[in-house]
Amino acid sequence: MTATSVLIAELQRGPRFRATCPVCMEDFPLADAVLFALGAEPPPAALTALKAMRTRIRERKAALRASRERMTKGARRTAQAVNLGPVLRRAVLCFGGTALLRWAEGHNRSRSAPRRGASAR
Repeated sequence: MTATSVLIAELQRGPRFRATCPVCMEDFPLADAVLFALGAEPPPAALTALKAMRTRIRERKAALRASRERMTKGARRTAQAVNLGPVLRRAVLCFGGTALLRWAEGHNRSRSAPRRGASAR
């Protein structure tokens, strides 16, 4: 056995050896940890945890990519809808459709708020 493996075995065997988690800052016994030498092949428990972390990262990247695509499509759709109103207004006015324009404005107003003098139903 090498000096590293002897040290790892001693750290995992002794109940008095503790470490602090860098994430939650809580102490835990080294006997509960999976320790291995840096140059050696990681134990199966460490490989399983690493594979699970990589899977979570891949899933998160895919979710962020999908979210970004939805935001781009939604922003494009909103910009088109916002820009369509002034274009249609100019087109209607060019073709002498002021009556149609007044009708459309009244129609939109009636959807959002009742007209003055209209009875509440």
